[in-house]
Amino acid sequence: MNAENSEKLNLKYDLLWFFSVGVVLAIMLMPPMADGYQWMNANFPYMTAFLKFMLLAPMGELLARRIRTGGWKVPSYIIARALVWGFLGMVIALAFQLFSGGVMAAIEKDFLPRSESALLNAFMISAIMNVIFAPAMMAFHRFTDTYFDLRFEGVTPGLNQIVERIDWGAVFLSCDR
Repeated sequence: MNAENSEKLNLKYDLLWFFSVGVVLAIMLMPPMADGYQWMNANFPYMTAFLKFMLLAPMGELLARRIRTGGWKVPSYIIARALVWGFLGMVIALAFQLFSGGVMAAIEKDFLPRSESALLNAFMISAIMNVIFAPAMMAFHRFTDTYFDLRFEGVTPGLNQIVERIDWGAVFLSCDR
């Protein structure tokens, strides 16, 4: 494919990606769809988290590859990766509840500074969640991605092969590959 056709194809997929993001934002923000979205979040938090992460996280992966490589390249095992993201979305939904409740309980028992500031409380919840939960979540995510990458290469990986292939510094220092 020549450079001109490649650029036209990239532009086509750029527009498709932005349109998809627009549709998701419309569902989340525009009445009456936003009301339905909020109702789903309140009544079916795990299902909603699964769907959000299953759809949005792979879109983020696609955009990251587009920025990094200059072209659109679908990751191997994209459906399996989306399902893993969906599972992680449910775990993250639970983690938000656990950590927000835990931080507020620690504040009540004076294990953390007391504050009337919702912003400071949100920062403490976020910081503690990112220190305690995020490394394990990212390690799991990198483990599954590496498994899919090795499978795509034709390898049926064992635990040692997966662990050896992972750039552990990148897992704990960055979300970017």
